[in-house]
Amino acid sequence: MNILVVDDVEAMRESLGAALSADDHEVSFAKDGNEALERLLSETFDAVVTDLWMPGLDGLGLIKNS
Repeated sequence: MNILVVDDVEAMRESLGAALSADDHEVSFAKDGNEALERLLSETFDAVVTDLWMPGLDGLGLIKNS
């Protein structure tokens, strides 16, 4: 499964990525909602794990705009 992890806190991205990779998932990262939206428009993911509270485009805005 190809998963996009979106979080403005680097430690959270790394932690989630490590856990998902350990279960043999392919993991990509975005540091905020705007970067995630750009990636979602140009790439295909099976799932997105996103923080809800981020500066700029937050997780709910990302869901609404994707």
